[in-house]
Amino acid sequence: MWNHAFCLQYTVTLSEHSLGCSLSVLNKNPEQGQFFSFTSLLHTYFRIDEISQLGITGLKGVSFFDKLDDPARERKEDRDTVVFSQETDRIYADVGEGHRIRLLQNGHPLCSTENLGFRDTVVWNPWIQKAKAMEDFGDEEFRTMVCVELGTVSKPVTLAPGETWVAGQVLHDEPKA
Repeated sequence: MWNHAFCLQYTVTLSEHSLGCSLSVLNKNPEQGQFFSFTSLLHTYFRIDEISQLGITGLKGVSFFDKLDDPARERKEDRDTVVFSQETDRIYADVGEGHRIRLLQNGHPLCSTENLGFRDTVVWNPWIQKAKAMEDFGDEEFRTMVCVELGTVSKPVTLAPGETWVAGQVLHDEPKA
């Protein structure tokens, strides 16, 4: 299925107020010129109280591609807080090392995710019609979930033989006000 020698390591680190997840990919091809490219995405689904009361901060000024409306057109997020009132599927590109995104429920901190080497952040919620069309998803489950997925999807990573790529995220429990 994959014509390249490689080693992929997934590491989970737990602490009292955080959960770290990292990916390490090593190109084990022995010959020069045996590069390979790949994309990756940590599918981080958050259980929330109600999607219409959720806000996401930390994306203002970041370029994004809206996969539901002209996915080739690059735009900039102009909102301080991203909110949901319809199906959402966006790739926020080049968010940067150490970038932190916060989830707020009813304006109160819920958690945050810190980027450790991924290029992009995908924000997704299927909303009403898509949720009903998905066999493995309850009709009303869109109300109590959101995906804020760190990854590298807008531009593939390319590794030379012997080269290693590492990226991860840290999910932080946010203090309640």
